[in-house]
Order: sequence, then structure tokens, then C-alpha cells
Amino acid sequence: MLSRCKPATEIASLARQFLLLGCLLPLILTPGHAQDSKSKPAQPGPPNLSGEWSLDPSRSNLEKEIHDYSLTVVQHGSEIHFAKRYWRRKREVKEESTYYTDGRADIDPKMGINSKLETRWRGQKLVHKATTALNLSQSFDHQFVTYEEWTISNDGETLTRTTTTEAGSLLSRAVFKRVY
Repeated sequence: MLSRCKPATEIASLARQFLLLGCLLPLILTPGHAQDSKSKPAQPGPPNLSGEWSLDPSRSNLEKEIHDYSLTVVQHGSEIHFAKRYWRRKREVKEESTYYTDGRADIDPKMGINSKLETRWRGQKLVHKATTALNLSQSFDHQFVTYEEWTISNDGETLTRTTTTEAGSLLSRAVFKRVY
């Protein structure tokens, strides 16, 4: 009777070995698998631009008439709301806009009806693209594209907005220091 049990235990042992080998074989045949998961740092999510910001005029190149510029940014997930307040000469200007990084249409009241707005994260930069159609006549139809890039410093104390044309020409740079 014992001779009959021995082959059954050997079969069970072989089955366990094959099962173990089947589980480990993909790991064995994939060289560097364990090293790859350790050597690649986790991709950080997009930075949070939220805060109260004040323009640093010495590091910015905006129109000379613009002064006392404050910016409030509120970011929740893919929605980023900008509230700007500044003075142009002797007139106070208040602007609000909301950018969406999930594909929804952005809301920017100062842009015309013939504008297409889109915002995406490109690495650690928030890139807002505005395409405006200029239809002055039937013979003149042109699109003007501008890019607005927002970056925050590694220490989170400086927020920079750079506005360029599609050709890469710099239109303006605004550097903000964190107030809160």
C-alpha cells in the first residue's frame, strides 16, 4: 500500500515544481525586470500652482503702464482658475479665466468667439494654446496662435508666465513671487 502512495506524492511534488516554475519563468526570462522597477523614479504629478502671487516687475517684461499686479490661482484637479488684478495707467483691470487640462473647453471671457483654447500639462509646465481666427475680409483669413506657459520654481516660491507666438517670438514674461 505504501508503494501506491509514493507515486502520488511524487506526482504532487512534480506538479508543485511545474507550477512554481511556471510562475517564476517570466521573471527569470525578463532580464533586469526587478532593476527597471527600482531604477525608474515615479513620475511626479503636475505641480499645484495655487496661491496668492504678486508681480516682480524687476524680473518681468510687461507693458510699462502695468503696475500693482496681483494674481490668485486656485487649482483643483484638472481645473485651474486664474483671477488677475492690476492697474494699467490709472485704470484698475480685473480678469478671470479658467483652464481645464482634461480636454474641456477653457473659459476666457477676453478671447473672442473665433478663438479655440486648449490647455495641457507638458511635463511640469502648464501650456495654454490660444488659436484666434482673423477674418477681416473674404480675401484675408489668418490664424494667430499664442502659447502661454506657466512654470513654478522647485521651491514653490516663484511662478513664471511666458507668452510666445507660434513662431517662438517672446511677447511677454511675468514673474510672480508667492505672497501666500
